Amino acid sequence: METIAASQDVEKFKGIVAKLKDEDSDERRWAVYDLEEFEPSDTIHHLIEAVQDDNRAVREAASEVLQGIPASVCTKSLTPLLGSSRIEVRNTVAMILVTFGDEAVNDLLPALTAENEDVRKFAADILGLAESEKAVDALCKTALSDAVENVRSSAVEALGKIASSKALLTLYELLNSRGGPRAEAAEAIGRIGLPDSKSYLEDCLATKDPLLAYAVVEALGKIGDQASLDLLYQMLHGSQELLKNEILTSILQIAGRMELEVFGKAYPQLIEFTLNRLAESGSDFAELVGIQLSLKPPVEVIQLFYERWWEMPSNLLVKLIEISKSEPLLEKEICKLANHSDDWVAFTAVENLAGFNSSLTKMTILKVLEKGEGMRVLAAVKTAIALRIFESLDILKKLTESQNPDIKSASTRAVKELSDLISNKKR
Repeated sequence: METIAASQDVEKFKGIVAKLKDEDSDERRWAVYDLEEFEPSDTIHHLIEAVQDDNRAVREAASEVLQGIPASVCTKSLTPLLGSSRIEVRNTVAMILVTFGDEAVNDLLPALTAENEDVRKFAADILGLAESEKAVDALCKTALSDAVENVRSSAVEALGKIASSKALLTLYELLNSRGGPRAEAAEAIGRIGLPDSKSYLEDCLATKDPLLAYAVVEALGKIGDQASLDLLYQMLHGSQELLKNEILTSILQIAGRMELEVFGKAYPQLIEFTLNRLAESGSDFAELVGIQLSLKPPVEVIQLFYERWWEMPSNLLVKLIEISKSEPLLEKEICKLANHSDDWVAFTAVENLAGFNSSLTKMTILKVLEKGEGMRVLAAVKTAIALRIFESLDILKKLTESQNPDIKSASTRAVKELSDLISNKKR
């Protein structure tokens, strides 16, 4: 990089600065990139102006150049722009400061006491994303004493992202206060994840504030134990739908963490709530239910899942089939799923029918082979060999002419293996 004093072409720098005022936005944008040739101490003022340009491409160019400059050179100059009346400028500056991470923390801390509340709020947000413990004390002070609740909320959320136990006393104080960011405090406590905090959360379960109740329940899902699980189960019946869903999620999170099966006798109505929610839930909830199925609940519970199989995602049906193999009471249910529209589910069902040997299973395998479509056929070929379904030989011989090379190869081997078994029987 050149310093202007040492440069033989001072006029070059002046020309670049002049182009920063050009009416043509492309000229301004290229001028911004040209500033990279000079020392940051000489260009920072011009880059700060460029990041406020009316043209998006110019702002993006300035942002790119600024991100290549040491945080110590430009953080103090950028921070006041967090209070800009233009949202596009605020967002661009925030993005730059976020990329600086821990390097910008020391220069951002004074912004928590700036006169402009937007500056204070954005500073708290960015400090949270930096996840630096250096910011904890200042954020705690802001969380407790800032005059603007929105700023206090951002400070609390930042403390949750940093996840330092040093913030817990402040968060407990906020949780027990009569107003302020109590819900955010509960969420932050959950993110910090210290089991000793659960009693503070449990004390708030009776709150009439729905936002706080939701946050407390969510946090308990992260750090709760058996006692928390019992309290949450008691809340299920009288709660609104949104809260009920979160209670159910938290119960399953706690139980999964403890490797505790909860669909049995201890929590008799939990299965009903779970089944009713499955059809409307996403993959995260299905994964929690899958963990419970892995813990092998009673057969009567598994049967209840099969009764609602059409509402279940494929990954959960696969899990259901896998825990059902060799269980006589569930053979019929697995046979039904051999015809499922999802080939993955059907493949798993057909494959696991090898654990049975009834006429129903044999009939199911023969029907799958007759259709001759999809990956399920490969599983049916394998199962036909395992169960020695000699009645399948004629169908398998036809499949040796399949256009699918995998089916053709598997069927050819199956015909040979079953034919050899018949020959050996006759000897």
